[in-house]
Amino acid sequence: MRTDSFYRSIFLPFEPEEGAVETHFDRGVLHLTIEKPAKAVKTAKTIDIGPGAPPSPSPVSNAAAPSQAASPAAVGDPN
Repeated sequence: MRTDSFYRSIFLPFEPEEGAVETHFDRGVLHLTIEKPAKAVKTAKTIDIGPGAPPSPSPVSNAAAPSQAASPAAVGDPN
């Protein structure tokens, strides 16, 4: 009979309540069932999806935007 050991730990996003963990060992496999506490269960959110494509954005003028190009005096040798 083999008596090897194995260790595995995982972090849960909630603290299980006492009695909420069930385990059984079957043919060399450990099965764990961990019930989430009611406060950790998120409620469902419904999002309405409309038909068609989204409206196209209005054109934006680039004339009011500041220039992104650096002047030659600002780049290069400081002398």
